[in-house]
Amino acid sequence: MTMRQYLSDLLRRYGRDDSGAITAETVIILPVVFWAFMATFVYFDAFAARTDSQRAAYTVSDSIGRQQFTPITPEEIDSYNRIFSYLSGGQPRTNLRVTSVIWNPIIEQYEVVWSYGTNSLEPLTDTDLTPQVIERFPVLPTRESIYIVETMVDFVPIMRSLPLVGRVLDRQVLRQFIVARPRFAPQLQFDDGTGVIGTTFPTCDDPGALCNTDNPTFDDDDTLSELNTNN
Repeated sequence: MTMRQYLSDLLRRYGRDDSGAITAETVIILPVVFWAFMATFVYFDAFAARTDSQRAAYTVSDSIGRQQFTPITPEEIDSYNRIFSYLSGGQPRTNLRVTSVIWNPIIEQYEVVWSYGTNSLEPLTDTDLTPQVIERFPVLPTRESIYIVETMVDFVPIMRSLPLVGRVLDRQVLRQFIVARPRFAPQLQFDDGTGVIGTTFPTCDDPGALCNTDNPTFDDDDTLSELNTNN
């Protein structure tokens, strides 16, 4: 038997030999199965955190919208953030921002009346009311307003220290953006310590106000009634 035939026969026997196949397959597949099993816990925890934060955000938003006769204060919004943190499953790193918005018929634009964010979060401004944000607003009737509740949860996935499993999800911010109308008042008032904000609405009847006369938008029933009387 030549060396070539011997090597060929040896390779054929090696190819037909299936001893130790289960062990080899286990060594290859077991890490993958373990990673997939642990990843399900990571994703489940992430979806649970997102659901909890969403429910907590709507609960806090509804409570804020029930404000009636007293202006809301920065201390109350800070307290709402602590409540939101508790309802979100005890998340330690949360933020809350509340903003009151009206429609200004004089300049024909939405306008931020006041905004406050917890933990030094920057307040919302008129420049932040982009078309993408405005398209989520409802049509505002006469002398009505909306308020925006934004919540943020700094979510850290579980098992971040485990090899490979820690790469399933990155650290991220779970955000909720809720637009609603006050329940029992036309506008949410805010007292920042210097005075109460959010007690009036701009109208075309304001002294010096010049609204669009080519295609007027009547902002109150008095103006519309006056036009009908003159006609």
